[in-house]
Amino acid sequence: ARAHNRWLAEFCAVNPVRRAGVALVPITADVDRAIEEIEWAANQPGIRGIVIPTMWHGHPPYNDPHYDRVWAACQDTGMVVHVHSGEADFEAYNDHIGIYVSEVPFWTVRPMFHLLLSGKFEQFPGLKFVCTESGAYWAEDLLWKADVNFGGGHTMKKMAAKIRGTLSKLPSEYFGVNCFIGASTMSKQELRQRYAIGI
Repeated sequence: ARAHNRWLAEFCAVNPVRRAGVALVPITADVDRAIEEIEWAANQPGIRGIVIPTMWHGHPPYNDPHYDRVWAACQDTGMVVHVHSGEADFEAYNDHIGIYVSEVPFWTVRPMFHLLLSGKFEQFPGLKFVCTESGAYWAEDLLWKADVNFGGGHTMKKMAAKIRGTLSKLPSEYFGVNCFIGASTMSKQELRQRYAIGI
């Protein structure tokens, strides 16, 4: 990751106005080293963000306070956090690529929902998060359901009592400020959802 980031810094420095690099920062391995890399990358011309592993495997999930210093460093340096589609529960799929294709967006957007629903965007209001190459079709329904859950909709009254107090606004309100979708090759259906998701 560090070798890639050194190359990236050289590549972006040639034309930092046109090139926007995203540094690889495997935050699950070592939080202290991750913060050092974030702070280093933030000082390189043309590097605008970091990409973190989509899955944390045997490490703490991203809603754990273990990573709070990482989110603070990204907020303080203005480095946008990205996840990218690709990683998934391969062991469960065997040779069934259709299952992978159907489920991979879930694994990609899961880190964002862990931060969103655990209050990390309230704790770190300047933190920005991007889900890349996982489509956008999931956003409208999942955000609607998250709002229902946190707003105490009729089907979730018992759960809403346990959830209440985690967030001071609806999940969709944080999403509209802190979260973005890099939805490459969007479908017409996803384009029609832009008024619900946000442009």
